[in-house]
Amino acid sequence: WLREQGHAVTGIELSERALHDFFAESQLPYTVSTQGPFTEFIATGLRLLAGDFFVLQADDLQGVSAVYDRASLIALPPDMRRDYVTKLQQLLPVGTSVLLITMQYAEGALDGPPFSVHDNEVRELYTAGFVIEKISEWPGMGPRNIPVQETVYHLVRR
Repeated sequence: WLREQGHAVTGIELSERALHDFFAESQLPYTVSTQGPFTEFIATGLRLLAGDFFVLQADDLQGVSAVYDRASLIALPPDMRRDYVTKLQQLLPVGTSVLLITMQYAEGALDGPPFSVHDNEVRELYTAGFVIEKISEWPGMGPRNIPVQETVYHLVRR
């Protein structure tokens, strides 16, 4: 959607297979090459890197001024979340906006992923490096029809 609005999009995905599937479903023509430790998938207005987020360097994200985190934080177990946020702080320049979406559900309802991430954890993880604004929340249904609360935050890198 962002690409269709005229924005250049860079993404990172652990699974190379997921990117092949994405391009097959979207029927976008693309090329594949090796870019350092990543497999790089390129289409018009779209650059997707397959590989480990934790080895990204700021140079890999040149020109990125906003981040859409739909499923990164909730995909990580609790012991990896602080490392994820620390890496974001290292990668993103001051002023970068992040749209973060989390979900919460009753303890024990799922083993994850997706993992439940509550408001107090978001604030604990991001306060040191980001200005945090909760902008929306709504009830929904998660995996296996588990009731969830989704929350959207606007973060700005300090």
